[in-house]
Amino acid sequence: MAKNPALSPQILTDDAARAYEAHGLRCAGAAGDALGRLLRDPHFGGLPSLQDLVWELALDFVAPLEPHVRDRLRDAGTGLPWASRLDVELYWKLMYAAHIDRMTDDQDDTFDGQPLRRPVKETVSVAAKMLNALRAIQERSEEYWAALSAKGSGPVGHALYLGVIERAGYQIRLRSGLRRIPKPVDISAHVRVGDVMAEVSGYGLGGDYVVVSRETEPSDPAGLEWKLDVLSGRWMASAPPWRVEPAL
Repeated sequence: MAKNPALSPQILTDDAARAYEAHGLRCAGAAGDALGRLLRDPHFGGLPSLQDLVWELALDFVAPLEPHVRDRLRDAGTGLPWASRLDVELYWKLMYAAHIDRMTDDQDDTFDGQPLRRPVKETVSVAAKMLNALRAIQERSEEYWAALSAKGSGPVGHALYLGVIERAGYQIRLRSGLRRIPKPVDISAHVRVGDVMAEVSGYGLGGDYVVVSRETEPSDPAGLEWKLDVLSGRWMASAPPWRVEPAL
């Protein structure tokens, strides 16, 4: 398995990168304002309230409600919005993106010199670093800058990632009529894609696919494009996350 299980940089044109960064800055500003309001609320409910807030902020980043914002991002070629909020595909992507970002939270956001676009991580990082900085001010002021510049988002961030995963899973179950709330499958898990048995080898960074592999080429490809990886000697394919089920 590669050190980073999600090696898929999104290469943007200069105009697209500027549009993405401007959107990211607006979302970060909105996150700061929303977090301030939440912490001043006398009915603040602790971690569940923070998880609810980060969930809404993540949705606003990847699937903004305002039509003019969606059109601007789409026309600029930013890769946003990911999907409509009415589309269950959006929630699968959010669940897996949060899963991947949680796994690789303390890793660099570049691959082969290209920046990795990680909207869920950006949302979680802003909230977690602000909370860590506020706690540092209250406890030991000299830790303020360390809290802001710490690599990764720490235990607070991991709890916020879990909140995104849980809320996305709930939306998937609600919209798909599943009996149970789905969870992302882990690396090396045995899974089934259609009638094909395989193992999980990696993920698409935006949560849009799961990389599966097996020792032999399947007689029925299950609609996937299988290729032999010469380094591992295994047959590999990329599958939409909603088609990947844990093997019983």
